[in-house]
Amino acid sequence: SFVTIQFNAARGVSPVDIFDGQGRILYSEPVSEGDGITTLDLSEFPNGLYSITLRGESGFSVRQVAVQR
Repeated sequence: SFVTIQFNAARGVSPVDIFDGQGRILYSEPVSEGDGITTLDLSEFPNGLYSITLRGESGFSVRQVAVQR
């Protein structure tokens, strides 16, 4: 299972973080400004609801994603 995230690379972006339902950080990866697209591999994550957080100079964005097989 893969999730593709598109962001505004011109605004500077820090890590993308993935949290489980209890708020524990499970994954963190630096994101380069490059083309403004990054893909995350969630194939090792068990079924559940996760929050993906992307932080940048102008604030942060949180999206929820469900892993279900």
